[in-house]
Amino acid sequence: MGLDDESLRILNQCGLYHDLSDGFLPISDMRFTNKKRKRLMSMRPSEIDGQMGYPFANLFHQVKFDTHLRNCLRDGVDTFFGWEVARVEDTGESAVLVAKNTDTDEVKEFRGQFVVGCDGGASITRRTMKAGRIDLGYSEDFFVMDALVADESYFDSIPDGGEQTCDPERPLLIFKGVDGHMRFDRKRANNEPLEAFETYAKELIGKYFDADQFEIIRIAPYTYYASTSDSWRKGRLLIVGDAAHQTPPWAGQGLNSGLRDVINLRFKLDFVLKGKASGALLDTYQEERLVPAQDTIRGAMISGKMFTLKNPLLVALRNSFFFLARTFEAIPRYFLSRVLIQRPPYPRGSGLTGMHPLAGHLSIQPEVETPSGESGLMDDVIGSGFVLLSKNPVDSDLTDKLAAAVGARSLVINQGVIDRHGKLTAWLDAHDANCVLLRPDKYVYSAGKSAEALCEEFLDQWSKYAPVRPDAKRSTGSVLFG
Repeated sequence: MGLDDESLRILNQCGLYHDLSDGFLPISDMRFTNKKRKRLMSMRPSEIDGQMGYPFANLFHQVKFDTHLRNCLRDGVDTFFGWEVARVEDTGESAVLVAKNTDTDEVKEFRGQFVVGCDGGASITRRTMKAGRIDLGYSEDFFVMDALVADESYFDSIPDGGEQTCDPERPLLIFKGVDGHMRFDRKRANNEPLEAFETYAKELIGKYFDADQFEIIRIAPYTYYASTSDSWRKGRLLIVGDAAHQTPPWAGQGLNSGLRDVINLRFKLDFVLKGKASGALLDTYQEERLVPAQDTIRGAMISGKMFTLKNPLLVALRNSFFFLARTFEAIPRYFLSRVLIQRPPYPRGSGLTGMHPLAGHLSIQPEVETPSGESGLMDDVIGSGFVLLSKNPVDSDLTDKLAAAVGARSLVINQGVIDRHGKLTAWLDAHDANCVLLRPDKYVYSAGKSAEALCEEFLDQWSKYAPVRPDAKRSTGSVLFG
């Protein structure tokens, strides 16, 4: 149901945001309440400026979202809906994916350079890699219920946002989505069977709303885990999303984390497939994403544990925190954006990051202008590849080498790109930097005082990923997504 500002930025980089933008609704209110629905703390995501150019947290309707993505796949991608992946294999020379048609039992074999397993928590790709599981210490059984409200006026009367009911026995999450969609997550009691929950599902809704207005469209048991795989790549096999990590839903970061995986891996696969980098570049994917993904999961665990507490002492401490949060408005903002929703930078000096304090951080995205006066968010103006942004002109020999190595553009701030409101310059000043090198995923490679030194540092590090065959031509149809 939720996409954050970084995810909307990713969708924009992929050319998907504008067609979907009408379907995103900023989340205005997130409430913690007690068993009697007395408000304990409120968090207002819409008041947070994450400096990404988009609202901090947003609701969307997954059915419409999925439909649009599938329509976008019609050009340039072969799709096989109604097929089930039966086996994947790394032969050393190629990657193999075997799938069976669920209607006809026809079996097809596909070959490419890589298989990217987007195949969920029970991932066949991960099992084939023989990857282990890193348990982060959280497991809770819940029932998930989705319902639709057909009456628009009644749906509009329901308070926006979400409510986490801190009931020690049966905690409940209620979230109002878009297009009449409502979500309920109810703690499962003592291995309670699905049939038992189904018998009182309407009664549960009736405690909060007019149950006659709700059509239940799905009830399913879920066990919320907190874990990551200990290996995200083995040879020609890679995993992303739930195949690589599983998070409880309390911070709404499951899909968002998967999108961060994808944007990190996308440009690296592109360089490898074009013959401009060796396969060693793909090893930086796990180096960069593993620890941040674990921290994001831990943020969700904090929220889940807070509203499922039973120990009287811990409950008293939590309620004291809620009291402070009601008194000081800055506390819930900080708690939401820095504790519950954690989006830590990539570790400095690992993968494709330098050592400057900005290295590994996602860049801000202010509004900027072209020299001709056209304005827009920074990503739209500076383009999709590597970009060197500098306050001062840079030695052309070095920028030519940077362009030859990775196709980087070099832009002088307030000449090649106009900093309309001074936010880009202020960001650099705050980190004692005159220049910054942005990667295609808009994470910072590194920054510094000297653009020339920054170029030399990057070119030296990039040399580790020099292609084995520099004359290799770009392959087509080389990546299989299962």
